[in-house]
Amino acid sequence: MTYEEFRSSIKDGKISPLYIFEGQEDFLIEFCLGELKKALVEPWSEMMNFKSYAELPPFSEAQDFMETLPVMSDRKLLIFRKCGLFSGNIKNKAQWEALFSSVPDFCCVVIWETSPDKGKKASSVQKSAQKGAAVTVEFPLRTESVLKSWVIKNAAASGKTIDQKNALYLVNSLERRMRPIKTELEKIISFSKSRQITLKPAFLIAAILSSIGIG
Repeated sequence: MTYEEFRSSIKDGKISPLYIFEGQEDFLIEFCLGELKKALVEPWSEMMNFKSYAELPPFSEAQDFMETLPVMSDRKLLIFRKCGLFSGNIKNKAQWEALFSSVPDFCCVVIWETSPDKGKKASSVQKSAQKGAAVTVEFPLRTESVLKSWVIKNAAASGKTIDQKNALYLVNSLERRMRPIKTELEKIISFSKSRQITLKPAFLIAAILSSIGIG
């Protein structure tokens, strides 16, 4: 599934019990996790219906959360952020395999792991999740054309204009990654006094200020 298809499924209320997020564009992944949380978890119920892990939790803790009904809500959300679930050498491997083979409909689980190396076999936990009807969502780096349009749109939202040549210059200066592009564009917008952004001098100023810890 693509990023665009995933966003459409959220808007349509068609949210699966289990997702595997893969790809290099962390900015879009974080954005989609936020959209998913908004769709499933009311702010007042977050303590009871939402968990997010940056390190692998004890198996029993994750199991209890996944198997316990949500509190005054239809769904609950559990996120594993690069916890190494698919590394192949985790504890309680067989139990994790069984847990992900059948996720209850009242729970939504997202496993976010780095994309596997080409030719590398999937771990048994990953295979179990895939057999359990996990939906894999891909988040590759955006194309030059998409990022150029995104920069122009973000500038316009801040009351600025930037032409295609300068937008492309910014995109290529930052290796097509959305987070640094957005950060630098925000700096440039704040430094630019005119409505029209001329990127090269503004970008140079922003880079200098950033290098000395300002902005």
